[in-house]
Amino acid sequence: MLDPKLLRNKLDEIAAQLARRGFTLDTKKLVELEAERKVIQVKTQELQAYRKSKSREIGQAKKNGEDVSAILAAVAKTGDKLKEMELRLKSLLDETSDILMRIPNVPHETTPDGKDENDNVELRTWGNIPQFDFAIKDHVDLGSALEPAGTVRAA
Repeated sequence: MLDPKLLRNKLDEIAAQLARRGFTLDTKKLVELEAERKVIQVKTQELQAYRKSKSREIGQAKKNGEDVSAILAAVAKTGDKLKEMELRLKSLLDETSDILMRIPNVPHETTPDGKDENDNVELRTWGNIPQFDFAIKDHVDLGSALEPAGTVRAA
């Protein structure tokens, strides 16, 4: 998964690099989700700060023997709104994460463009490629030639 901060800071660059792979990134949707996330996150933090300050007021009022029912009612309303905001924030983060999980890796700028492995360019080789005087078998063929699964050999 790509780093969300990278997408926030370099969205157009990432979209251009992904286009080289034939992937179309919905930048508009990501920008909309990010904008709404920021707004909801700020509102959530403001509600948390408000609730915290009201909780202090409740403690102070109780200490002074004052009636706290009005403050408690305000805190209750804040709690409901806070839960609503937190649920919406989680929903936005989940939706963003779902989009991010579907984005393929970004190709390096030196990677040649191509549709498949036939368009790859060999830049260098290392070592000697061994030559065998028999046909090379696939790992599946080698495995199937072994004893069947569950067979126990006597020791």
